[in-house]
Formats: sequence, C-alpha cells, structure tokens
Amino acid sequence: MHKLKFNKWTATLTPLVVISAILISRLCAFLIFENFNIINDSGIPIRFGSTPAFLDYLIYKNHISNAWSEITRPLKFFSLLLDDLHLAFTWLKEQPLKPGPIFPMLIKLAAYEENRYFLSWIFQFAGALLGWQWARWLNDRGEALWLQIVIGCFPILVYYSFLVSTDLLYACLIALWLVGARAVLENTTGAWSWTVVLMFLLLFTRPNSLAMLPMMSLLIWRVKSLRVWLFWTAFWVLVGVYMLIYYLPYFWVHDGNASATHYWGILPSEYYKGLWSDLPAWISQPLSWLIFGISKLMYAVGLRTSYAPVDTWLVIVRALPGLLFLPGVIYLFFTGQRLERLFVFLFMIPVFIGASQERYLLALTPILLLWGVKAWRRAGLWGYHKLGFAKR
Repeated sequence: MHKLKFNKWTATLTPLVVISAILISRLCAFLIFENFNIINDSGIPIRFGSTPAFLDYLIYKNHISNAWSEITRPLKFFSLLLDDLHLAFTWLKEQPLKPGPIFPMLIKLAAYEENRYFLSWIFQFAGALLGWQWARWLNDRGEALWLQIVIGCFPILVYYSFLVSTDLLYACLIALWLVGARAVLENTTGAWSWTVVLMFLLLFTRPNSLAMLPMMSLLIWRVKSLRVWLFWTAFWVLVGVYMLIYYLPYFWVHDGNASATHYWGILPSEYYKGLWSDLPAWISQPLSWLIFGISKLMYAVGLRTSYAPVDTWLVIVRALPGLLFLPGVIYLFFTGQRLERLFVFLFMIPVFIGASQERYLLALTPILLLWGVKAWRRAGLWGYHKLGFAKR
C-alpha cells in the first residue's frame, strides 16, 4: 500500500520537476544572453527578439514574398526533358537557389521582419515543448529522472530556441514524425495519414528530408499488404524524384560550399587526392578517405574548430556534447534496435554528403544522448570489472 502511494507520488512529482527545470534553464539562458555579448559563428550577438544570429537567414528572407513560387519547377524540367536532356539540365543549373518554402512562409505569417518578438516567443514555446517531449520519451523507456532533466534542459536545445532558424523547426517536425511513426507501427487509426502530412512538411522544410523517404516505405511494409506497400513505395519514389529536382539548384550551391569547407584546416579535395604523397595511392587514398569520414563525424557531433573567430569557451561548450554523441553513434550501431539504427543512418547521410556541422543533428539529440550515456555506462562497468573492483 505504501509502495503504491509512493509510486503515485513520484509519478506526479516527476513531470513537475522536469517542467520546472525546463523553465528555469530558459530563464537563465535569457539572462545570460541579455547581459553578456555572446557572439556565435554568424558574428551577430545572440539575443531574444533581436537580429537573427543565423548565417543562412538572408536566404530565407529573400523568399518571404514568393515562398511557393517555384514549387512547379520540376514540371517545367520534365517538360524540357522530353525534348532535350542537355537543355533540361542546362536550364535547371541556371535556376536560382530555392530553399524549402515552410520557413519563409512562417517568417511572413509571423511578420517577423516587422516584429521579431512574436516568432521568437513561438520558438521559445516550441523549444520548451520539444524538451518536454524528449523527457517523456526517456521516461517511457524507463530512464532516470536526472537524464530526463538533462535532455529537457540540454544546452543545444536551449541555444536553438533563441536562434530563429530551421534547426528547431526541423527538430520539432522530426519529433512529431517519430510519434506518428510509432503510432503507425501500433496500428493506431489515422496515424498513417498524420505521418504522411508530416513527411511533406519535412520535405518542404529541408532538402535532407529526402534521405528519410525510405523510412516511409519501411513503415508501410511493417503494417500493410504487399500491394499497398508497392503502391506507396512507387508514390514516395515519385515524390522523391520531384523534390530532388526542386532542390537540385540548392544542392549544387551547398555542394560548392561543402567543397570549400575545411576539416582540421584540410580541404575535401586534399583528402580525396590522398594526404601522403610519399605513399602508394592505393594506401594513401583509402586511409585519407577514412580519416575524412571520421573527421566529418566528429564535426557533426560538435568536436570541431570554429569557422569564425569566437570565444574559446564557446567552442569548448559546443564541443562537450560531442563527448556523449560520438560514443552514442558508435554504440547505437552496435547494439540499438534495427529500426532506430536505420533512422539514424538515413538521417546522417546528408551530413556526409555536404558540409558537416552539429546543428544538422539537433533532431537526434535525445537518441544520441541516451546511447552516449549507455556507452559510457558500459565502458565504466567494463573498466570496473577489468580493474578487479567487482571481486573486492
């Protein structure tokens, strides 16, 4: 009887503790950003409701008034393709960069250029809700209260709640999509329709969502017949081709920027050629490519130098989560569930294709944090037994 009362009391107290921690962490961040001149890689001070400290913001700002204007661009391409393959690609390469229309539309609807506070408040609210959702996810998996508090108040999440950009928006949509995907696997009524809508929102937000389309085919395979699976797979292939054409000019610009992005001061072209000219190419090149892949992974989890002159302490703070995320990625692929491993693998493919930065992995934070903690816990137990403490 006493145990039942204790469990009920704990179940009531835990959400209150997590919510309180989430609110306090954001209040502390607000006071820090307001009272200290903290500048990130954009060269702009980070402040609530101030000038967007987001390097790519200008790209989205330039498309506020015509966010959806090029959504039929692939149709024009396919029309030209029927007449002349070369002409079609020449025409496409001449088209201007066009980002996903969701974020420019959001900027316009919120009148962000006239009043920055309304959308900034929405981002704060969304960031807090996302932290709460992550904490609930860990709670459902039976994780400790301290870990739920850590994920709800995680510095990366708090930071991007102050940064009005696509990063938090995309992380929120991914979280909602994962909820929908789980509901599909549980055969919840209406879950598939909800998940389809969310996938389209993801596709219209960021081009790297194209890598997630195989997950839609896998979900329908798990719950429907072969005929239904073939229909939906063909549908997502067509959607993928259409959106790929839409985003190709964006990709070409991004790919050009990626080729000029150095890793430890070394350009990708140097890795491709081979870092050691005195070694045979069949040794130098594969070894260089392996180092390049590891470097990209380390940059993706935040273990990197800065591309701009920022305070050393900020570089260190940004790198600290990588001490959890890097072992988390490795340990997940050895021991995680197949569906979870595939999701993370597909999500990270665009990171290795283009420039590698930690902000692209924001949506994976709870997964990488959980598996990072598991990895260090496993390493600690291994060391505990190897050193003989268990026998004493």
